[in-house]
Amino acid sequence: MTNTVIVIVGLSLLAFIILMGMLARMFRKAGPNEALIVFGFRGPRVIKGHGTIIFPMVESCRELSLELMSFDVAPQQDLYTKQGVAVTVEAVAQIKVRSDQESILTAAEQFLTKTPPQREGLIRLVMEGHLRGIIGQLTVEQIVKEPEMVADRMRGTCADDMSKMGLEVVSFTIKEVRDKNEYITNMGRPDIVRIKRDAEIATAEAERDTAIRRANATREAAVAKAAADQERVLAETQSLAKQAAAQRDLDISKAQFSEQSRKQQASADKAYSNSPRRQSFQRTPQSADHPLAGGSGGPRKKSLITARSRPIFFHRIAPIASRNSVQMAIITKLNEAWAASLPPNGR
Repeated sequence: MTNTVIVIVGLSLLAFIILMGMLARMFRKAGPNEALIVFGFRGPRVIKGHGTIIFPMVESCRELSLELMSFDVAPQQDLYTKQGVAVTVEAVAQIKVRSDQESILTAAEQFLTKTPPQREGLIRLVMEGHLRGIIGQLTVEQIVKEPEMVADRMRGTCADDMSKMGLEVVSFTIKEVRDKNEYITNMGRPDIVRIKRDAEIATAEAERDTAIRRANATREAAVAKAAADQERVLAETQSLAKQAAAQRDLDISKAQFSEQSRKQQASADKAYSNSPRRQSFQRTPQSADHPLAGGSGGPRKKSLITARSRPIFFHRIAPIASRNSVQMAIITKLNEAWAASLPPNGR
């Protein structure tokens, strides 16, 4: 009994393991970057991001990549612009399958059995045809200067055809535009010449402005120097004029003082000659031995007496009184005071 139970349990476990292995082989999963196209007795189904059980013999499945496809769009033949200029355009296109169920089924109808290179080749032919039509409607200047406009037109034109294949254009970028006749190279020469001309004109104008400013600064400096020289000369002239005026006043004062001194000396001499003392000396008989006689010592003593009768200020102070007007005024006052102090007989 015990052996029978063990056998039954073992067979049940073995059957369970076999069943789980079969279910594991029947269960298929799809990642976020792919879609699982299931077809069979239940009809076509799209599995994206989860799993499902595929029953053998009655159902089958295929994987469809939803990843971004990037490839070059570079037609081998030259493309002719609106002007008839042959150009070669190289661009990069990025295409992907749309995410909705209907678009995935449409893309599966078109590319499910195709390899990635075959799929890209089919899409490239469609893109090159549309690019040729768009280039024929534009000028070379527009293609070169407005690449974004060309890309926008390309996306708008290809959108319908791509949608019919379950695809969408993520981006379209022009990499290079060239021609064999150097049209594009020559197209920029007028602008280059104009830019060089404007640069040379700007440089010349800047140099002219610099020269004008330098000349103005030099002129202002010269004017300022001339004004300073004029002020200096004027100041020197005024100083010399003041010095001359002061010297003139000094000379006038000296002349006046000399004249006053001469007049006072003449008055003093006249007063002394008319005084009674001198007359008495003249009337007194004089001998050779008399102190006032005309002997050897007589005239010297007479002159001493005469000098002593005169103001002492003329003998001691008058030689130095001519030094300035202040001293002359003091001497004049002293002489007046001396003359006033004499007695009437001695004047």
